[in-house]
Amino acid sequence: MIDANEKGEDVSSAIDRTVHWREFVRSVQAVDRLIAPDVVDGKTDLLSRYPTAGKMAPDFLSTFVFRGHSVAANLLRALATITDLYRMGKRHQDHQG
Repeated sequence: MIDANEKGEDVSSAIDRTVHWREFVRSVQAVDRLIAPDVVDGKTDLLSRYPTAGKMAPDFLSTFVFRGHSVAANLLRALATITDLYRMGKRHQDHQG
């Protein structure tokens, strides 16, 4: 395409001559699909990972100290509550998966 453009040739004819237009369009569409942002439902993804996350949660929550700006206050309170539940043994640490 670059060579054809630099020579003043018709770019679409150059594409068709070398890779065929339909194949070129399919290739561009495939690349577009590969680079498109993932559309993932966060809740569904989280629920599918719950068994693994549940097994790691006690160690994870007892290892890190979570801090944040006031906009994260509700999340920080939730993390503190869950951490306390694990510490007091009110959360089951043996999750069935």
